[in-house]
Amino acid sequence: MKTWNWISGFLLLAGASVWGIWVWQQPTNQPGQPFQWTYGPARADYTLTLYSDLECPYCKAFQPIAKHWIDNTEGVNLRWHHLPLDGHGSVAVQEALLAECNGQVNGNEAFWITIDAVFALTRSNGQGMDGELERIPSWTDQTVRDCMAWPETMAKLQEQIQAAHWAGITATPTSTLTDNRTGKSVKLEGLSSPEALDSAVDWLVRE
Repeated sequence: MKTWNWISGFLLLAGASVWGIWVWQQPTNQPGQPFQWTYGPARADYTLTLYSDLECPYCKAFQPIAKHWIDNTEGVNLRWHHLPLDGHGSVAVQEALLAECNGQVNGNEAFWITIDAVFALTRSNGQGMDGELERIPSWTDQTVRDCMAWPETMAKLQEQIQAAHWAGITATPTSTLTDNRTGKSVKLEGLSSPEALDSAVDWLVRE
């Protein structure tokens, strides 16, 4: 058994889960780069953007729900937005950089495999991963390691964090469902059920 030792972060102060859905107005002049990691069809009528932290236990629980919904719903795709929380320390940041760099070096599929593998292996709440790290593509690849150390990669991650904060999103998991034809969106907080995601689509259809 292999263990990747990172500096442990603070434990997440977990309260009761909150679910919510309301009209979302995207702020203008929002900083940050366009999303590039897409699960599902490249073009879709609706995009579920997931603001997530790889050390967040609620994000870990929501990830398979979101992917299952994408797999079983026509005309939707999923986009990832990094939002490592301060309470999870450097661990969540390093995991985000690992996924980001695996995607940059090895492509979109490697990014999503890394996301799923980190969620499967992490003990959550800043404790990091423990177990079969060879499940992560190229996790010992020097090119990936070099990418993780580049200031440009950290700057890109910081831009995504700032973009989320600019949009008023500070908790994970948070997701926005956007109608790509009209630009209208709704925001959902917490562990949204497939039924809640279906209801968000229905709301956008009616508007």
